[in-house]
Amino acid sequence: MEIMQVTGSLVCTQRVAGLDHSNLRILRTAK
Repeated sequence: MEIMQVTGSLVCTQRVAGLDHSNLRILRTAK
């Protein structure tokens, strides 16, 4: 159970990081 929780949290953090990178790219292209 602990392993599943850890992998789930890692996936969430990776998705959030991907969203942050995409937002930064959009802002850079807008400028």
